[in-house]
Amino acid sequence: MQHQSPSPRAAIKLHKHGDDEHPNNTLNKTSNRSRKKTKLPDAAQNAFYPSPQIEKAGDFMDHTIVHFEIPADDIEKLKEFYQNLFGWKMETYPGPTVYYTVQTVPTDEKTMMPIRPGVNGGLYCRKDAQRPKEAKQTNYISVESVDEYSKKIEKLGGTIKIPKMEIPGLGWWALALDPEGNHFGVLEYMKK
Repeated sequence: MQHQSPSPRAAIKLHKHGDDEHPNNTLNKTSNRSRKKTKLPDAAQNAFYPSPQIEKAGDFMDHTIVHFEIPADDIEKLKEFYQNLFGWKMETYPGPTVYYTVQTVPTDEKTMMPIRPGVNGGLYCRKDAQRPKEAKQTNYISVESVDEYSKKIEKLGGTIKIPKMEIPGLGWWALALDPEGNHFGVLEYMKK
């Protein structure tokens, strides 16, 4: 079964997966030995952390939206739209595909954490998804354990579309569908 290209895209581009043929692997098809496992830069991690109070996993569990991603057919046009409409700050994220981190709320320059409530996210090219026609806007919700919530999602009638994957230096995530087919992600932060 083939899956849609994984999210959060900024993190998964740097993810090292043990199986080159895994359907979620959008990295180059080189051997595992030639790939490096890379920690996300602080600026990229900022896109995932929801508030200045979050110092480590477990300090919060409101099960709230902590990150979003928006697919774009014309990424430059959509970037300009959101910047002009809401004044969102967008920065290019380094990697093999075009990806912008989206800052909807300002962050502390030193810690890169939001200085007031809000959710930051990302903007990516729909064509970079394995199944571009299925790429959808996705919200990510914080959970204590991706493993436990994956089981709970399925028990309650949802589906895990992309199983648990690591975000190097940050935590783990999975992509799910609710019983009506709406996409959402669950995100577990690594304890610091």
